[in-house]
Amino acid sequence: MARQSRRRVPKATRDDEYRQLLEHAPNDLYRDLFVAMRWAGLRVSEAVGLRWDNVDLARLQITVVGKGNVERTIDVLPEAEAMLRRRQSVAQKMLHNTVYLIQNERNPERSVAKEMQHYVFPRPNGCPLTTRAVQRTIQAIREKLELPPERLTPHKLRHAYATDLVNRGVPIHVVSAQLGHADVSTTSIYLHAQPGQARKFFEDV
Repeated sequence: MARQSRRRVPKATRDDEYRQLLEHAPNDLYRDLFVAMRWAGLRVSEAVGLRWDNVDLARLQITVVGKGNVERTIDVLPEAEAMLRRRQSVAQKMLHNTVYLIQNERNPERSVAKEMQHYVFPRPNGCPLTTRAVQRTIQAIREKLELPPERLTPHKLRHAYATDLVNRGVPIHVVSAQLGHADVSTTSIYLHAQPGQARKFFEDV
């Protein structure tokens, strides 16, 4: 009988490593971006390009265009909701500033303020962060904390999100849709047993 190949379970950023990442974030902008990747399962390109017109806090959903130019809707979890409402407050202040700047057509900061309204994670010049800048920042933090490369990367934060959903009992087809996987078999790699799960089922009865 031929041996079946086993797919390795992807390593995810642990909770303590995630907390250290937030503690060492260079500023609130990066800290909030890390929250989006960890608690919305966003790819780094999706996170930096997220715009307010794709965020619906009334329905607690965000819409992103991922791999293959495929659009998907993601449910906003409580941790991400708190972050987005905080950033929304910042965006509203920028909108107020834009109204003021419009009164002075010659003010070069007008266009910057208008751009900052659009992106959820804008740089001071109004443009979005670049994926490379985010990758370099996480790498610098990881090296400072002396963590191995396989433990803390933008994609490992996405793995942590997926693993958390599965461990909380979210159906695999729902997890697949949240991640934007074209095939549910791609998501099934997260269906791995955790030590102590069998006993937990008996104790919860």
